[in-house]
Amino acid sequence: MTTETTNTTPNSLTVTDLLVLRNAIDLAATRGAFRANELSAVGTVFDKLALFVETVARIVEEAEEVSTTDEESTDSEVAE
Repeated sequence: MTTETTNTTPNSLTVTDLLVLRNAIDLAATRGAFRANELSAVGTVFDKLALFVETVARIVEEAEEVSTTDEESTDSEVAE
């Protein structure tokens, strides 16, 4: 288990959980776990989930960049 998964409450859902779910859907589809008439619905949910995870990951990455930039500017002000 990752730290993110183990440090959360039992009723929370993390980005890591969503990634695992996306991978499980992909694996199940690859192994033929869905009937032909179910594939469209499963594919739609998979696409929505993948887009959501990508969007959240991009937002987190941008927030980390801003945080790092803020820390660097604070450090340089202290050094002066």
